[in-house]
Amino acid sequence: MTATLQKTGLVGVLLAAMLPALSCNQAAEGFNAESGSSISMGTPASATTSEDVYYLITFSVTNSLGQPANGIQVQTFCQFCEFFDRAPGEDITICDPARLQAVSQPAVFKTGDRGSYQLCVLEPAPANVGLSSYTDHITADIGVQQTSVSVTLTQQK
Repeated sequence: MTATLQKTGLVGVLLAAMLPALSCNQAAEGFNAESGSSISMGTPASATTSEDVYYLITFSVTNSLGQPANGIQVQTFCQFCEFFDRAPGEDITICDPARLQAVSQPAVFKTGDRGSYQLCVLEPAPANVGLSSYTDHITADIGVQQTSVSVTLTQQK
């Protein structure tokens, strides 16, 4: 019995010692992008408007070889905007609020088969947030890399 416990204990110690080495190419907990992966996203156009503006943004992740990386967790956040995702059974071709559901921040999703994912982003009209203009930074994070795009909205007079 003692010999069995000693062998089991030794195996446990060896496994515990190997775990950090086995996961060294992985991102922080909750992410699963390998070291060298990158993320990019479409850049929304700045606008002068008196209305809220919806943008359809495509987030794309590639692995260290430059190939699309599917199943990668992405977290995205911003200061003024709101995120909307497809309702169950819907595809996003345009940002139609009737076919979308609000997503709390940070918006968390996984890339699809082609290493990409689309979200609708609602930037409120500047007057709706009590400003004459503002610049919002939309940030996407895959654990091993973070990227941001900026959009400036100016209140139409």
